[in-house]
Amino acid sequence: MGGITNLRSHALRDGPHGRGLALAGLYDVPEEHHVRRGLLAAGVLVTGGVGSADIELAEVGFHACDRDLEDELLRALGLPAAEAVVEAAGEGPSLRLLTQMPAQRGWSRRDLLRRFLTSQSGRKVRYARLFVEALDLDRAPASLVAVLEDAVGR
Repeated sequence: MGGITNLRSHALRDGPHGRGLALAGLYDVPEEHHVRRGLLAAGVLVTGGVGSADIELAEVGFHACDRDLEDELLRALGLPAAEAVVEAAGEGPSLRLLTQMPAQRGWSRRDLLRRFLTSQSGRKVRYARLFVEALDLDRAPASLVAVLEDAVGR
């Protein structure tokens, strides 16, 4: 979608008042207000007497990632396995270079990996796929499982 602020236009085009597709998605907890606003504007959420703030987004197929998807995947995969994925993808030297930079001294391994994922355009998307492929499905984040179940069940 190119970012959460584009949800409205995608939901308008593809949702109930557009192509009529059932929508499902993941969002980062800090971005919930963007999700609600976009889904309201697209007619996916409707306000009643109580208001849309009382509607659970999961009821309409949108599931929250605790911090964000990257954090959920790092937690589920484990840091050693995530680092092995980075190595296998040929970017181990870049990750090691980042860990040696003075600005990152004292950072945790998790924070270094998160910084690595955001330090180059396209890495978050690339590694989300690679991490999911390396993930033991029994350890998959609940939000990811829920959105996939919604997507298949709708």
